[in-house]
Amino acid sequence: MSELHPTSLRRRLADTATMDRRAWLRYAFDPDAPLTASATRASVETKSMWLASIRDISVDGIGLFLHRHFAQGEMITIGLTNAAKTFGRKISARVAHSTLQPGGGWLVGCAFSEPLSESDLDRLLEEPEEWA
Repeated sequence: MSELHPTSLRRRLADTATMDRRAWLRYAFDPDAPLTASATRASVETKSMWLASIRDISVDGIGLFLHRHFAQGEMITIGLTNAAKTFGRKISARVAHSTLQPGGGWLVGCAFSEPLSESDLDRLLEEPEEWA
């Protein structure tokens, strides 16, 4: 696994805001970033959880890389834990798209049912002290 530098954990994607007309600033993540994300189908009585990598996040949505397909419109619960392991949050989201990736796996874009607060987003982006 590659060594992570504090600046590689997240990048602002401000220059893409005009290209894709998103309302909120997104933060991109290094694929090896030690953040924890999981997805659970909201409609299934027996809960199964799938680990995910975070591609990007904003206050109103998230892009996840999963080895599982979710249907457009499906409701899922996403569990998030920051790299510092000091904050976690579960949030409901609706799948906006699920795109098969060339090397396998799925890029799943989701819109949160309720936006994250700026404070919660800041805490999720918090990096471990040893990176400072």
